[in-house]
Amino acid sequence: MRILRLVLFLLIFTAVYMGINYLALSRLYVWYGLAREGIFYECVLFLGLFFPAAAVLERTLHSGSTRIFYICASILMGMVTVFIGLTGIYEIFRAILPSRFIPEPYYLMVLLLVLSVYGIVNARGFVVKEIPLQLAHLKKPIDIVQLSDLHVGVINRAAYLKTLAQRINRLKPAMVLITGDLFDGSTPVDVNTIQPLADLNMPVFLSAGNHELYEGLHQVEKIISTTNIRLLRNEMTMLGGIQIIGIDNPVRESRRDLPALREISFDPSLPTILLYHPPTGMEDAEKAGIDLQLSGHTHYGQIWPFSWLVRLFYRYGFGLHHFRDMTLYTSPGTGTWGPPMRIGSKNEVTLFHLKPKENSRK
Repeated sequence: MRILRLVLFLLIFTAVYMGINYLALSRLYVWYGLAREGIFYECVLFLGLFFPAAAVLERTLHSGSTRIFYICASILMGMVTVFIGLTGIYEIFRAILPSRFIPEPYYLMVLLLVLSVYGIVNARGFVVKEIPLQLAHLKKPIDIVQLSDLHVGVINRAAYLKTLAQRINRLKPAMVLITGDLFDGSTPVDVNTIQPLADLNMPVFLSAGNHELYEGLHQVEKIISTTNIRLLRNEMTMLGGIQIIGIDNPVRESRRDLPALREISFDPSLPTILLYHPPTGMEDAEKAGIDLQLSGHTHYGQIWPFSWLVRLFYRYGFGLHHFRDMTLYTSPGTGTWGPPMRIGSKNEVTLFHLKPKENSRK
């Protein structure tokens, strides 16, 4: 089943990415008055298969050469994505402004290069976002950290995790909650890669994201066994007077309800936090008595213009939302998937300052 999900994901991704490269090359051919002959379709095929081929080679061969190949293919994918966004804006200006005000297309290529360099540099760091929040039935203030979508693999490795762990230790939260996609699935990950997270000085809880399903949950549990990370698989645990529930990412991505939550026994009169990878299922969570749902998955688009598209697919695709009596926070992610770039978004460590809530609903 896991292999089937990987193959299906790769086929769908390749088809979409092929289409994106077709659009990008079409614009270039139109701008420079070139005829779409055989070389055009060969270039579309080559570019469309560049990243999928790199992903398969890195996953199967896993060498220094395949890692470099993967990184180059990832950067190219990011540049193609940004180029599509820039061409959309460029064509809008061409349609509404006199031609004398429209710059030559090569200026667009310069801007593309500048944005790509910025995106790579921006993705190598992270920001700490502090959010004060009242939580029902909490007895005393407590600080917690949320991480999401680290995507440990080819790009985000031990050095990044070491810097991350050191910063979190200085924040001194009572616990760290990881809402899925700790692993990327792009390359085999061993205990040495994940070892810096063993330096975290507080309990760490993880819910399974879609990439944990790709990696294989038994393999995930084996890797994290050398750390203090606990994988919560459709179960509840208690820490500091707070009930923490972790639910696996749904096998069917389009699913919007939370049937697994109905099978978990917990006390709705106690403060309860749900870790659930996609920012969905809020109706079920609120009805069940969840106070705070922490999600991720969207990366807030990661690279513009996908930050705009996220809002079309996920109503609560980024940030803090109050859903009747429940609060949802959707993290933009603490790492990157695919292109090692962030444009219009940042890697985030979310620090919640939780305080008792007056006039509790329960």
